[in-house]
Amino acid sequence: MFLREKMYCHKGQSREELCSEFELETFLDSLTNSVSEYQRQNSRGSKPIQDAILRSLENWGADKQFEFQPVHEKGQANFELDFLRSFNGNVSRAFLGGELAFDNRQAIFTNVVKVDLALQRLREASESNMTMSVLVTFCQDSRSLGNWDGSVATFEEYSQQLEWGLERYLTSPLLLVGLVQDEELGVEGD
Repeated sequence: MFLREKMYCHKGQSREELCSEFELETFLDSLTNSVSEYQRQNSRGSKPIQDAILRSLENWGADKQFEFQPVHEKGQANFELDFLRSFNGNVSRAFLGGELAFDNRQAIFTNVVKVDLALQRLREASESNMTMSVLVTFCQDSRSLGNWDGSVATFEEYSQQLEWGLERYLTSPLLLVGLVQDEELGVEGD
């Protein structure tokens, strides 16, 4: 199992700077290892692959299920990210937060905005100047790994929606990661 990735950067940030600040190479290695672990198991389905990925991300240093409340009124919905990791830099803390975006394609906008909003709130509360969103999903040819059907949004669909205008709403860089079945590691440009 290998990964495709596409970075959506802004504000003059380079991919190399983001890779260094957020330890992205070890993050991507963690994802690859977790899916390899899942493939060695006998059970197939959405829950086992999500559990394998979250276990691997915990070993990498991420916390599971970061909760934030964007509205400070009682009775309003709370939001939860699948994972969050903080990094202590020279000047301030940096945060990487993300979602395992194995949802119906109608959730594309919600997943993108939810992670970005959570990190924006966290950045304001902690006076951090560095945050990064991550969305992990399947590529079109690999949905069957988790026994997902054609309604699940793919890397290609997320990428298309971001390029068609959703990217302009981001306040933090976004790394879109797609799980693929072939032996070719596909990295698309910044």
